[in-house]
Amino acid sequence: MPTKGQEYIIDYKTLESGIYEFDYHIDKEFFSMFDEPMVQDGNADVHAAMRVSSAGLDIQLTITGTLCVECDRCLEPFDMPIDASYDLVVKYGDHTTPLDEADDVITIGADDDFLDLRQHIYEYVILSLPARRVHPDAPDGTPGCDPDMLAHFLISDDEDDEYINDEEDDEEDDEEDDEEDEGEYDGDDDDEYYTEDLAPAQPVEPADIIVSDNTSDPFAGQEMETIEQKLSRDPRWKKIKAKLNNI
Repeated sequence: MPTKGQEYIIDYKTLESGIYEFDYHIDKEFFSMFDEPMVQDGNADVHAAMRVSSAGLDIQLTITGTLCVECDRCLEPFDMPIDASYDLVVKYGDHTTPLDEADDVITIGADDDFLDLRQHIYEYVILSLPARRVHPDAPDGTPGCDPDMLAHFLISDDEDDEYINDEEDDEEDDEEDDEEDEGEYDGDDDDEYYTEDLAPAQPVEPADIIVSDNTSDPFAGQEMETIEQKLSRDPRWKKIKAKLNNI
């Protein structure tokens, strides 16, 4: 009994230069050979045309059929058509390298005697999937999704909107409470505030001014002495004045 997936393994070193063709059918059994595959089931045919030469292998893969995928809109599985072709170049080298998606090139090491097409077919199947996968519309233009599932998600969306609106209302209430703690909001567009809790301002009493009972002038009855009178008492001033008079 052949080993599961054995038909995808090619002993390319035993092949002479030329063109070889291989045909496969991929379905649930094929995808079950991979851990957590993005596609769980399918019904597609794969045709591999391989040219063998001393430089390497040139493989053309054609995949046609349907793939069972999950709808991104209603989460229900549906069969998506697939029709894609890819060119894979296999070069000989010292070490085996994985697929370079930019150039569709892999390198196979000298120690590897076999080429396993399973991984490459699976990778090209995944590459063929569109970014958004939804049921195709019915001929009358209505969505092809399960109406019950769509109604369920519509209710869920409405509930989410109500939850979001409730959260926004709660946030607005919290903001108003914070404003009330700081001061009363008067509701005007100018956002003016006033405070009721502050005590009214008290008038400030002026400081007491002490007036002395002694109203007499301490200099009363005294004549102010001139500068010349003060200098006249200095004996040096007499000599200076005498010199000034002789000039």
